[in-house]
Amino acid sequence: MPAGNGSFPGLFFSQVARYQDRVALRHKDYGIWKRTSWKEYGAMVRLVAAGLISLGVQRGDKVSILGENRPEWLFCDLGNMSIGGVSVGVYPTSAPDQVAYVVGHSESQVLFIENEEQVDKVLQILPELQVKQVIIWDPKGLWGFSQERIIFFDEFLKRAKAYLEENPDCVDRRLAEIQPEDTAMIIYTSGTTGRPKGAMLSHHNILSMTESYLLANPGYDT
Repeated sequence: MPAGNGSFPGLFFSQVARYQDRVALRHKDYGIWKRTSWKEYGAMVRLVAAGLISLGVQRGDKVSILGENRPEWLFCDLGNMSIGGVSVGVYPTSAPDQVAYVVGHSESQVLFIENEEQVDKVLQILPELQVKQVIIWDPKGLWGFSQERIIFFDEFLKRAKAYLEENPDCVDRRLAEIQPEDTAMIIYTSGTTGRPKGAMLSHHNILSMTESYLLANPGYDT
C-alpha cells in the first residue's frame, strides 16, 4: 500500500496519480447516479486545500464539517488534511448547542455546513462561534441569503481557484510538511452521559487501520 509521505492525503494523491480516469466516487443526484474520477477527486481536494490556505488555515488548525455523507464532505475533509489541518466531523443531527460545543471546544477556524437546515442551526449560535468563515455546500432554499461570515461553496471555490493560480505550489508545500504522528482528525463521542469527548487520530493511526482492513479483506485493488 503506497503511503506517499506517510500521511493519509499523501496516500490519497498517490492513488490519484495511479488511477487518474478510473471511477473513485459514485453518488446520486436527483435520482441519477453520477461518477467522479480519481483525477476529478484530486482536483477538488486540491482546490479546497488552496481555499483553506487562502483563509489563513495553518498546520494543526481545526476545521469542522457539519453535514450528511456526500462528495463535498470528502473534498473538505481531505482538502483540510492535505495542508496539515485537523478535520472535525459534527453529527448532522446535532442540536445548535451541541454544534456550538464541538466547534468551540475544538477551536475550529472554519465550518463547512450542508444546507438550509444546518444554516438555521448555525445562525442561532453564530455570535458565540469563533470561526473565521462558514461555508455552505447546498444553496437550495437560500436564494438572496447574505451574512458577512457565511459564503456559499461555489464562491469559496472561485476564490480558491484564483488563489491556486497565483500560488500553484501552495498545497504541495504544505503536504510535504505533514508528519505521520500529526493529528489528522478529531472524532467526538456521542456524549450520551455527558459532554462529548474528542478522540484524536494521527495520520499513522488512519493508515494503520486502513492496512489492517485490507489485510482482513484481501482482493481490493489498492
